[in-house]
Amino acid sequence: NKGKPVSALNNQNIKYLNSKQALSDLARLIIHIKEDDHNLITSKTKWVTFGGGYAGFLAAYARVWFPHLIHAAVSSSAPTKLQINFPEYKERQALDLQYETVGGSSKCLKIVLDGHAEIASLLKKKQYKQLTDIFNICSEDLLKDEKNVRLWLGDGVVDIPAQSNDPSCHKDGDACNIEAVCDILVHSAKGSTSLEALAVLADIQNESKGRHGQKDTCTRFSWKNTLSALSNPHSAGVDSWVRSWQYQVCTEFGMFPTCESNSLCPFGQGFRTEDTDFELCQATFGLDKYTVTRQVKET
Repeated sequence: NKGKPVSALNNQNIKYLNSKQALSDLARLIIHIKEDDHNLITSKTKWVTFGGGYAGFLAAYARVWFPHLIHAAVSSSAPTKLQINFPEYKERQALDLQYETVGGSSKCLKIVLDGHAEIASLLKKKQYKQLTDIFNICSEDLLKDEKNVRLWLGDGVVDIPAQSNDPSCHKDGDACNIEAVCDILVHSAKGSTSLEALAVLADIQNESKGRHGQKDTCTRFSWKNTLSALSNPHSAGVDSWVRSWQYQVCTEFGMFPTCESNSLCPFGQGFRTEDTDFELCQATFGLDKYTVTRQVKET
């Protein structure tokens, strides 16, 4: 498989995964096609790169690096300004939750903010059983581990699909765009607390996973299991690309999606800090804070 030249993404092999290599591969591909297929490609053919997110980053820098090969680039939602702390990602999710053009509202955002604040308050009071029952958590012991809670609350107890936001994806009842998410939250909050509305949405999204063969019988979040999945060089499916992306986060891009206190983050503010990702980089790839910071600056 030329697209995956190594069988395992161990730390020895994964070092070849970087944006510079990807950009060089793209340039070599263009040169090869220009040299090999004169029936379709002429000297007047213009090459344009397209991409969104990480691919948008590559599209833009392909034009910068290889202006003699690439005529123009269309780069959408691309993180071209690289930095370690990237609170803007979750803050953008907050803005989308209240953006009426995509189905959001100020009421929807308030439910998400208030619901996560209510959860943080119950955790502070050690009301583990109450939260376990409401969110169908596999074991209340999960809530007694600070690192587990950072995963669950810091990244949001529900999925806010601001990045994909497919306008047609909820035809089967999937809460997988902003409009569908906000419809469920606003409707569920009538006569209930914001926390309970989040629990309803979380349950619907878990049912949606079931239609795609991924449903859990209960809500689980484990720091230990996350490290295990990211550290597995033979991981497949979602775990495979997550490990690949995390490696580039640690070695090139940074952009830690933090949820800082007193920020615009709609989730558990203060529960997702830089330390979370620095620890992921250290535990998964053996890269300490100094090395990660230096490599991101070099990129």
